[in-house]
Amino acid sequence: MYQTRILELNTYGAVHPKAADAASTVASCTQPAGFVATSDDCLDTDADVYPGAPALPDGKDNDCDGTVDKITQTITFAALVDVSDGSGTIALTASTSSLLAVTYTVGGPATVDGTTLTLTGAGSVTVTAGQTGNEGYLPAADVTQSFCVNPVPEISVTGEGDVAMELASNYATGNQWYEGTDPIAGETNTTFTVPTGGTYKVVVTIDGCVGESVPIEALLTGLGLLSGAGELTIYPNPVDNTLIIGTGNLPAGQYTLRIVDMAGKMYISRKLTAGTALQRHEVDVNTLDRGNYLVILHNGDNVYVQKIVKQ
Repeated sequence: MYQTRILELNTYGAVHPKAADAASTVASCTQPAGFVATSDDCLDTDADVYPGAPALPDGKDNDCDGTVDKITQTITFAALVDVSDGSGTIALTASTSSLLAVTYTVGGPATVDGTTLTLTGAGSVTVTAGQTGNEGYLPAADVTQSFCVNPVPEISVTGEGDVAMELASNYATGNQWYEGTDPIAGETNTTFTVPTGGTYKVVVTIDGCVGESVPIEALLTGLGLLSGAGELTIYPNPVDNTLIIGTGNLPAGQYTLRIVDMAGKMYISRKLTAGTALQRHEVDVNTLDRGNYLVILHNGDNVYVQKIVKQ
């Protein structure tokens, strides 16, 4: 017994046979044209549902196997680049192959609202894009991206120029203080008391994210006159246009010369070589305003400070 075969065009453009008319039958030893041998189509009124039909994202049992068919989907989520602390917000732009909306979860110093990521501090941030699926699509595999919000250290100074001069980082944790390019052993607190004149900076590391401050030059004018060994000669004093600095009796080496006002503001900076007998250096001070200044030479622990008057 054969049933009439009906050809249908489904919603996805494919033509397939439908055993739709079980009432129209014919007995034959061979299959007549236009007839099929079975009537196992599970939904004769739907052209997308028949035995062997491909899965479609329509929430139906397309292939008549007793379960609703769903198809897979994937998430595309580009890597997120490192930013600096204080950058504000980032627009998230992940997408799915199904065109269904992505949802985000976040870990680290940030919050998320819809597609807007708001940064709340320095450290490592992890953003996970997900899609739970619907009646036609299976859940997508999560895609996670991580990036750094790098610290932006800044140094504040108290007691500038004094023997108790203190530097402070704007970060409570993760600090490592440096003199020049060398880390100072054990100096990892928020504050650091300057032991001697020199160049200092702080490097802050939070969750593996790193930032470095602008170096500052610490001048300890409170160390007093001739705190190193040897003798420093400065004349004339008071001075008008040219200051003479004699360094022949100082320990040999490269020195940094700075002339600062009594508040510690620097006006002149240069390098000098000391240690040669009768060595004489001329410094043009013509541009200085009238008043009192400090001449400071330092080389490691050798620091020399002398007051001059510009007339």
